[in-house]
Amino acid sequence: MPARLLISARLIGILILLFSILLILARWKYPQNQDNSVSFWELWKDTLRRWRISRAREKERAINMRSLRKKRILLVDPDERSVRVLTWRLKSLGCQVSNSRNGIHALSIASSGSYDVIMVDALLPDVSAVDFFNLLSSPRPAIVFLGVLNTQRDQIMGLGARVGCLGKPFDPEDALALAGRLLREGGFAPALN
Repeated sequence: MPARLLISARLIGILILLFSILLILARWKYPQNQDNSVSFWELWKDTLRRWRISRAREKERAINMRSLRKKRILLVDPDERSVRVLTWRLKSLGCQVSNSRNGIHALSIASSGSYDVIMVDALLPDVSAVDFFNLLSSPRPAIVFLGVLNTQRDQIMGLGARVGCLGKPFDPEDALALAGRLLREGGFAPALN
C-alpha cells in the first residue's frame, strides 16, 4: 500500500510539472498584455482561441499550397538567390518553373507560353510593376508582385483581379501561399503582412 501511495504521489507530481510546462509554453507562444485583472480561465480561453486561429491559418495555407501543384509558373527576379529558393520550393510541389532575370524577356516568355502564375519582382530595373502588368496579353494569369514598396502598394492593388503583392523581406512560403490563394479564389488577393 505505501508503494502505491508513493507511485501515485510521483504521478501527480509529474502531471503538475507537465501542466506547468504547458502553461509556460502557452505564455511564450501566445504572449499577451500583462493585465493582472485577467483570470486564469480567461487566459486559457484566450490561449485556446489564438491556437484555433493559428491552426485555421495553417490549414488555409496548406490548401493554398496544394492548389499550386503541377502548375506552370514564371519567376521574374534579377536576384539569383530568390529565384533559386522559389524554384526549389515550387519544384517540390511538382510545378513547371521558368525563370527570367528581366521584365522584357519575361514578357516575351509569357506571351509564348500559357502560365498559371507569374511571380514578379516589383522593382525590376527595366520595367515597372504596373507597366509589366499592362503589357501582359490577355487572358492574364494570376500575378504575385514581390518586394513591393509601400509607395507602390496602392497602385498595384488597384490593378484588378488575380493580383497580389508582398513587401520585402518576404517569406517564400507566404509568396507561394498567396499565389495558391489567387489561383483558388480566381480573384483579387490583398497584400499579406
